[in-house]
Amino acid sequence: MNQAHDMDDAQMRQAQIELTRILSGLKREIPIFLFTQAGKNDVFNDAARQALRFFRQLTDKIVLREYDLSHEKARELGIDSAPAMVFDPDRYNVRWLGAPLGEEGRIFLEVLLRIGTGKSDLNEAAAAVLKKIDQPRQLKVFVSASCPYCPQQALNALKAAVERPELISLEIIDIQANADLADRYGAQSVPQTFANDTLTALGAQTEELFMSSIDRMEQQTIFIPESDEAEVACQLVIIGGGPAGLTAGIYAARSGLKSVVVEKGVLGGQVALTPVVENYPGMKEVGGKTLVDIMVTHALEYVQIFPGEEVIDITPGEPHIVQTSRRKFKTQAVIIATGASHRHLGVPGESRFSGRGVSYCATCDGPLYRGKRVFIVGGGNRSSTPAQHGGSGHPGPPA
Repeated sequence: MNQAHDMDDAQMRQAQIELTRILSGLKREIPIFLFTQAGKNDVFNDAARQALRFFRQLTDKIVLREYDLSHEKARELGIDSAPAMVFDPDRYNVRWLGAPLGEEGRIFLEVLLRIGTGKSDLNEAAAAVLKKIDQPRQLKVFVSASCPYCPQQALNALKAAVERPELISLEIIDIQANADLADRYGAQSVPQTFANDTLTALGAQTEELFMSSIDRMEQQTIFIPESDEAEVACQLVIIGGGPAGLTAGIYAARSGLKSVVVEKGVLGGQVALTPVVENYPGMKEVGGKTLVDIMVTHALEYVQIFPGEEVIDITPGEPHIVQTSRRKFKTQAVIIATGASHRHLGVPGESRFSGRGVSYCATCDGPLYRGKRVFIVGGGNRSSTPAQHGGSGHPGPPA
């Protein structure tokens, strides 16, 4: 028993030595304001207090100030829950609602290091995406002590807040210490990330995907590096990033052609806008966006993709010139794979109920409405066939 106790003490001393070494790299003081309230979240209050006092013993760079939640300083900083920690508010807007327990200890150390050095250490691609943001982002990352994935996502958010303090604010929120806040945001799993109260990520992401998600204000699952080249020379330009265009890019590259795919809208075309794809070979049922992510990830291994670029002009010649809204391509050949788009009525509620009762593909969605009263717009064979056969090619009740 004593031997085990001695080993624990030795490990603790070794950990303190290593932490002291790491914290010796801090370049400036870190003012930390701790707010607690007796009788509310006492376990977390004590844990936050002990953690801060422990780290303060390891470095003289931590300047700790403790306040009761009723103090006017809490109102000045907009703090209304306890425990709460505010880090160097004159330089950054980084807050921690809760205490660094369990896996969260890794996040806490990163907070000290980033704020104490003023360096985000963002990789170049992620920094380029973050630089595009020109409007404020209020980030909330919900975490828990037992989550091994939370430190990565919280670190992504922290790097953003340190890199762009003039626009990015951050709250790291422990869901156990702030159950009411977690319920309000529907955060029933961690990590979850919100930007300006909009859910932008479920789970942990790479730096690039995180920055892309808070830039576009929706979860991104594929990161496509942006190119600032004004002119691109290649052997084949494929216009259209749907399944046909992506497939063309893969096989062209496999045949030894330097190829690019240009897409003005949504990669994946109509598939990306389809809630559920059924009976795709190898997949009985798969979300349209999920299937597109698989296709794009595969294509990126072979071909460079330029999303968000509209082709303005094609000038035949040797080489052909393809002018887009952002750059010029010189190429030996062009494939046009622009696909098709649904005709919309433009009536109120159409977009809101798309995929929830409004459908555009009788072959895909017809079986869902068998036996139900259906309103069909259009009088051609595309509409008469599902009306006669219940939308599935098999006899069914009339619509």
